[in-house]
Amino acid sequence: MIRTLTCQRFFDGENLHGPSEIVFDEEKIVDVRQFAGESNNYLVTPGFIDLQVNGFRQFHVCYIKDHEMHDLNMALRSQGTTSWLATLITAPLDELDHHIAIVTESLASIDHGCEGIHLEGPFLGGANGAHNPKWMTPPDIDWIKRLPSSIRLMTIAPEHEETVLAVACLLEAGCRVSLGHTTAIQGEFMRAVDAGAHLVTHLFNGMSGVHHRDGGIALWSLLHPQVFTCVIPDLLHVSKDALSLAFRLKSSSKMILVSDSIGWAHPEVMGQGVTLVDGVARLSNGTIAGSSISVADGVRNCVVEAHIDLADALRAVTSTPAEAMGWHHVGRLRPGFRANINILNEDLRVVETIC
Repeated sequence: MIRTLTCQRFFDGENLHGPSEIVFDEEKIVDVRQFAGESNNYLVTPGFIDLQVNGFRQFHVCYIKDHEMHDLNMALRSQGTTSWLATLITAPLDELDHHIAIVTESLASIDHGCEGIHLEGPFLGGANGAHNPKWMTPPDIDWIKRLPSSIRLMTIAPEHEETVLAVACLLEAGCRVSLGHTTAIQGEFMRAVDAGAHLVTHLFNGMSGVHHRDGGIALWSLLHPQVFTCVIPDLLHVSKDALSLAFRLKSSSKMILVSDSIGWAHPEVMGQGVTLVDGVARLSNGTIAGSSISVADGVRNCVVEAHIDLADALRAVTSTPAEAMGWHHVGRLRPGFRANINILNEDLRVVETIC
């Protein structure tokens, strides 16, 4: 069945346009054209992409069971997130195997949405953050080679001798590599990037920063033209000024917004002492454990609070993460692309999602 939408403003994944009409069927975009009549909607965008979802509200990825993956997928879709990666963090390797198997099996319960798994650890380095340092190890190449194809992204630290080989093995298996939870020196960072790691996990958090004499991962990430830089835009992990600085320094085609949201209301998570404090999930010692936002909230924070250009903020949740992951079916609204569509009002709140 052919459907149409009209809007005052249209973002195709790269650029903002004026009044437009979007034609689509049950699967894909059929046509996009200028529109001269009275529009029914304010802003239409591609469905949003989130590469780092540990959970959301009462759902947490590593405790997924039964049909909860479907419920989590629908909860995220209600916030405008139509493509996302289920994120598992550092744990003993045998425990991670168990979680990976459960999440991989649960992917069959949803039609569109979760594109696979993001492993954040356990091969991390000098900035553990909320990760248990007892379970952090140098890369285990044999374990990496046994990972299933559902692993689409892995965060590792560049300071290990095995990192370059680990990057090569992951890329060969079709898995993208991000660098994070690290205090690596510049040579180690560059070796990992040259090997093919081309993302950085949550800018300014879990990494060495920007110093006027001693460089750090944050600085090198912002200055490297090929590195995609992910940032958590809840205004708590990163201030609005730091967020604005990052967008000014980095090409808008390389900035990615991620929620790093967790299931802070899940009983198991709450039982570990995680509480929501002023909108951010924290461990009992005050360490930030994740956010409570969606990437749609992040777009609004960027534009309203950090005064970032709307097209730049929207690019960071649509075409840019799609490009970083090599996804050619989402992130844009053009003929042939999947009909993942968000409708936003004048306050930049998602009022309807079509998927």
